[in-house]
Amino acid sequence: MEDGDDDPPRLSPETLAALQEVLAEQAERPAVQERDGVAYLEPDWGLAQFWYTTATSALVAEEAFDRAGGGAIACLCTPSVFRALQTMTQSQAYLFEFDHRFDIFGDKFVHFDLYKSPEEQFPASLKGKFSVLVADPPHLNREAVNALAVHGRWLSLRGAEGPAKSADLILLTGSVLEEDVRKVLRARRNVWKPEHQCPIQNPFSCYTNYPSSRFGGLASG
Repeated sequence: MEDGDDDPPRLSPETLAALQEVLAEQAERPAVQERDGVAYLEPDWGLAQFWYTTATSALVAEEAFDRAGGGAIACLCTPSVFRALQTMTQSQAYLFEFDHRFDIFGDKFVHFDLYKSPEEQFPASLKGKFSVLVADPPHLNREAVNALAVHGRWLSLRGAEGPAKSADLILLTGSVLEEDVRKVLRARRNVWKPEHQCPIQNPFSCYTNYPSSRFGGLASG
């Protein structure tokens, strides 16, 4: 991996300056707001939280909802997508997130530490529950990909095919991790690319372990 790959996504100097202005404005707003009928929290930059644009969140939520077919969806470190799913009727989405502020979502919130085992932090009722996993690990390194694989296997719904069957995976992470994602998670990069509200320096890609026309199909090369 290149130097810096272990870091969270980075901001350009221009974006960082603009961010300081945004943070000053945010300090004057209520801690919890409501947008589109769903609770909204500002990102915590200290936790490397970078929200997606509304269009990106909606597109990923639509894909996850359709792929789930009425089944449960695990949003791993993807609050923006979880919020978008909350606007859809009959959505069975759960938010797995380290930030305790999201406990405002009650039993749909699951405290999540990527680097702890599933057994030591999740209730047994969640094992094998989820048809779709939507993930965006907080760090751009191989360790994060390996940890995500462990959680993915534990959370994935097991069908008639047996243990080899895994949930559909929608992964949004740095393009630098493409080789690790392909080898460890058996997911491929799509043509479509996610966008963030606050532009970041690290190029991001969308990976899936199935072909998706909504994401423009699998990228060549």
